[in-house]
Amino acid sequence: MDLRQSDTRVLAQLVLDRGLATSETMTRACLVQSETGERLDVVLTRLGLISEQALAAAMAEALGLPMAAPADFPARPVTAERGPTARFLRDARALPLKLTETGLDAAFVDPFDPYPAEALALLFDRPVRPVVAKASDVEAALDRLYALPDGAAEVSYTHLTLP
Repeated sequence: MDLRQSDTRVLAQLVLDRGLATSETMTRACLVQSETGERLDVVLTRLGLISEQALAAAMAEALGLPMAAPADFPARPVTAERGPTARFLRDARALPLKLTETGLDAAFVDPFDPYPAEALALLFDRPVRPVVAKASDVEAALDRLYALPDGAAEVSYTHLTLP
């Protein structure tokens, strides 16, 4: 079983255990997820089966993590010398909130996925203190903080060759 399947099962069980959806609703959501390839949390919220707030609050409570509110998001991007790129943050559905000498506070839409936190810890060379955030709040903050001028494209450093 790969990590994504494991995350899906954990999330599905959490939703059922918290009474956020019935088993019939979860069966329907899992069917849509298997047909579309979308993440289960995206399916649940896109179809209006669960609110983003209820889903984020359930994940935060289950993991003992705080919830981030839009007021917690930075006025300017929190970056390290080499990033992170807006593309990585959008794909990871993550947002660095505050960098201190002792760590990085970062918001995650999916706190069950360890990869984004591990990548940010390596990039910033500090431990990451995760908080849970609603997808729409992270997306809005990324749009505000990493907006590109009209017609501009984000530079991808992964495809550059050095002389």
